[in-house]
Amino acid sequence: MKIAALFLLLFVPEVFGAGPVMGMADGRGLAADAAPAQTLGQLPATFAGDLPCGAQFATADLENTYWRLTRLGDKPVTVAENRREPHLVLRSEDHRVDGLGGCNRISGNYILAGNRITFGEMASTMMACADGMDTERTFLEALACVKTWKITGEHLELFDGNGSVLARFEARYLR
Repeated sequence: MKIAALFLLLFVPEVFGAGPVMGMADGRGLAADAAPAQTLGQLPATFAGDLPCGAQFATADLENTYWRLTRLGDKPVTVAENRREPHLVLRSEDHRVDGLGGCNRISGNYILAGNRITFGEMASTMMACADGMDTERTFLEALACVKTWKITGEHLELFDGNGSVLARFEARYLR
């Protein structure tokens, strides 16, 4: 049903009384002549989840995106039961980074210049947790060594000065 509606909207836009657009028949989407800031990577979560699989390879933005930690080095990150997932949000308005390390809330600042990024001293709450402390320690150590970043699709990778992947994240969108 969704694919048929998308086909009609993309190839027969006058059916819905609109010019050329990319989106769903219920009006969620963006005009083909939309401003460059309106890319598929910036669509609201309720729309992004409805896209056909090929359209979900849009690139997310580094800043103002919730980045869920999925790997530290070559090891997958697992989340203990009843724990929140480790994540980061880089806030463009004040160059602050906030998130969760695995147990404690973390915050700090960052400097961004093209594909180069460095994180300043990170502060965290001081709770002791039975699970998540090893992940948090490794996560904070990795952030201290980051030199560059790259986004491919919905995945962010942070690299050290030698080009080795320190951490990998997946963009998450709130519904």
